[in-house]
Amino acid sequence: MPERPKFHLFPALPSELRLKIWATICTNPRTVSLKCKRNVQYTRRFAESFRTRVPSPAVLQVCRESRAEGLRIYQRYFETDRSPRYTYLSFSSDRVKLHDTALTYLGPKELAGIERMVLDVRDCAYFGHFHIDIIKRMTRLRELEIFVQEGEVYRCPRYGIYLHSLSGDFQDARAGDPEWDCPHVRILKRGKKEDGEREEIVRVLGGKCEDRSGKGSVLFKTGLRCVITQIQECELPSLVDGLVMFWVFEC
Repeated sequence: MPERPKFHLFPALPSELRLKIWATICTNPRTVSLKCKRNVQYTRRFAESFRTRVPSPAVLQVCRESRAEGLRIYQRYFETDRSPRYTYLSFSSDRVKLHDTALTYLGPKELAGIERMVLDVRDCAYFGHFHIDIIKRMTRLRELEIFVQEGEVYRCPRYGIYLHSLSGDFQDARAGDPEWDCPHVRILKRGKKEDGEREEIVRVLGGKCEDRSGKGSVLFKTGLRCVITQIQECELPSLVDGLVMFWVFEC
């Protein structure tokens, strides 16, 4: 493997230019995947630590000058009282990837700072009940990607209710709180592991669901919650049988 070229005159550059170069390096986006190690003491659950395999930003490890500039942008997050671990992040450029069960253990700094987040969700049926209020508390969250895996969630094979139930959670939250600035949400179906493909299923933007199938959607109101269900080559009466009421939801 050929040796990478080296720029030996970098230290001779004006300090203002060097600092701009270090600052530019700090804007490189990263996706930082974190795992929450949980524990139980008596009946109380708590986060023992957050761990990641993503190394610290290189700019923090080059020299004193680069580190000083990097610490103006990267800060320590995901600290707990029970572990010395922490992760350097810049929420303006980095995406945070978590399992949805870790949302309960996010601290005030993380809730107030995260702007881009990726969630792995395995049980769409209960996402709204346990987590939608946490999402609403993340006031700076602008982009949210939710990955689901069909084989690991409650679902209806014919109508794909498991996906549209998840998008319905955001629709309901937006309707219940018109002042909430809903982030740009993308719901994605995880692709094959060998090729890393992913398929976009539904897009929720500002509390509205974008129908990508071209067949329209129907919003059903039951005694518990609203569920968005795709019409897929079926008779309308068979869909509404047993429901209290229904109406067409225009995306």
